[in-house]
Amino acid sequence: MIRPGDHGIRPMSPPTRKHPTQKPVALFELFIRLHTRAGGLIVDPFCGSGSSGVAAKKLGRRWLGCDTDARWVKMARERLAATTPPLPGLEYDGGDGE
Repeated sequence: MIRPGDHGIRPMSPPTRKHPTQKPVALFELFIRLHTRAGGLIVDPFCGSGSSGVAAKKLGRRWLGCDTDARWVKMARERLAATTPPLPGLEYDGGDGE
């Protein structure tokens, strides 16, 4: 087992995330803006704590996520419930504004 500090791996700052591989919502927002339009469907078959779903909801997309661990499904549901969708008409559609 490799531990922080072994083999040149340096410890990082204390994690602020709860899932071991949680990604920043801002990263998913970037991908979703670049590759989808408002109302589009985002599918994440390994959703973990739901960062992709939070980003999708914030940007006015539909989202389908699943995970095999009930802890992460519960966390994803809680995060989605606490996320406010955009106001109608203000969703980012991925276009160039024309």
